[in-house]
Amino acid sequence: MRCEALQVDFSQPPWALAAPVVAGLTAAGHVVVFVGGCVRDHLLGRPITDLDLATDASPDQVEALFERCVTVGKQFGVTVVLVPGGEVEVATFRSDEAYIDGRRPTGVVTATEEVDVERRDFTCNALVLDPVRKQLRDHVGGLADIEAKCLRVVGDPKARLEEDRLRVLRGLRFAAHLGFTIEPATEQALRSVATTGLSRERIWEEWRKGVSDPCRSRWVCLVNELGLGSVLSPLLATADLPSLDHLPADCPSLSALAATLAATEPEALAAWLKTEPISREWRRDLPWLVCHQHPATWDSSLAERRAKLLAPAAASLMPLLVNREDWPQAANLHAEFTHLSAHRPQPYLTGADLIALGVAPGPQLGEILAALWKAQLAGEISDFSTAKEHAVALAGL
Repeated sequence: MRCEALQVDFSQPPWALAAPVVAGLTAAGHVVVFVGGCVRDHLLGRPITDLDLATDASPDQVEALFERCVTVGKQFGVTVVLVPGGEVEVATFRSDEAYIDGRRPTGVVTATEEVDVERRDFTCNALVLDPVRKQLRDHVGGLADIEAKCLRVVGDPKARLEEDRLRVLRGLRFAAHLGFTIEPATEQALRSVATTGLSRERIWEEWRKGVSDPCRSRWVCLVNELGLGSVLSPLLATADLPSLDHLPADCPSLSALAATLAATEPEALAAWLKTEPISREWRRDLPWLVCHQHPATWDSSLAERRAKLLAPAAASLMPLLVNREDWPQAANLHAEFTHLSAHRPQPYLTGADLIALGVAPGPQLGEILAALWKAQLAGEISDFSTAKEHAVALAGL
């Protein structure tokens, strides 16, 4: 075991969020340490987004110490303690019983700190930071791997990935996000371990996280290198994912997902998405975004172009266009969208206006409204008066 003294002010953010939990467990005589991503990111000088604690206290003991707890993971030794300003996950030191579904253990048993870290996924995520002793403890060689910027599985790579096959996708995301190279035995396991049995919800979540990261291009390269596009979608089974270099760093996940699907046929994509566990809006918007990030779909009239730029998904399309050096018109479309968003046109006439003019409710009324809107977008109608004249002519009044 490698130990190092570490000067950390645990009374300051972000550590201060967990201070009440650390104090409560320590006062009760329990060992409590920070584990996982927060320790890794602190050592790398990266922002810390989640604080996870591990302790020798059982879930029942944790519950008894704190008034506000959520015990959704109690069977796996996990308790979420609600504190002012957020929540802190507290896991009991444990070892896993057998994995039979390639995702979760059948159960857990209490263990020591040393045994607990042996069950974690990658060495960079298996470091322990003791807030009482202000000591960093490394039982698995994680410090050396962080210093070498190397992603390595804890223990036997193939066995550890087969326990929880989601670790295959998580490994690619960690490597891309951290800028780490993948240790050869770990890479071989990432290539060979099947991802069958993973829920589509978890795969979509990893996909979303991968493309939401500013290092998304590196992630796409890794997915292609390891031939895992088909895990994301059967539509990507035979085609490389496109480069995402043109996307802005803060590109929304919906836009970035559309970029990864740029080579797919919108109709085939729409048919596949009907079976996927995503929102109704994403099921509607992803095929539209895939279609309209290609130049040929904008060879249309002024009215049709403006109608597209006013569509619900148009805002999500803009990050796909803004840095397209290979498509000169993209900058013009972005500028036109910005103008239309700031001065969003409204129809000069409503259905009530048409009825007042003598148009009977029914299909014809809807057709006239659509024709008026198209003429307005084309610049053929510029005010209420010309819109009224146009409506009278269309209705034959």
